[in-house]
Amino acid sequence: MLGLGAALLVIVSTFLPMISLNAPMAGMEDLGSLWKSPDEDSQTVAKMIIVLAGLMGLCSFLANKKHLFSIGTLLMSALLMLISMKWFRDINESAGIFKLGMGLILFLVGSGLGLVSSILGFMKK
Repeated sequence: MLGLGAALLVIVSTFLPMISLNAPMAGMEDLGSLWKSPDEDSQTVAKMIIVLAGLMGLCSFLANKKHLFSIGTLLMSALLMLISMKWFRDINESAGIFKLGMGLILFLVGSGLGLVSSILGFMKK
């Protein structure tokens, strides 16, 4: 169940703002989610993240029946965690122009929970 919840968090995160613009005079301004971006590459990335999160949730659900699916959960969640950590690092290196949005925070938490879920799946067997 933890893996399914993690997949749901990652999917929801694609609909929330990933970053906020730190404008000195206006305060914080959300830049929108991956879906609201006019860039087609962002929408493609959002679709890829949803597919990976769906596969992570499916593998986590099926890991109760077969041990092999715990490996699938581990691979999908590790890939999602690498993506989220790269975005996190890129935002921190932006010299204060951008701040973390709620979408990226949920993305980090969801991919981390996916890793925990896969490790618990290995320990259970």
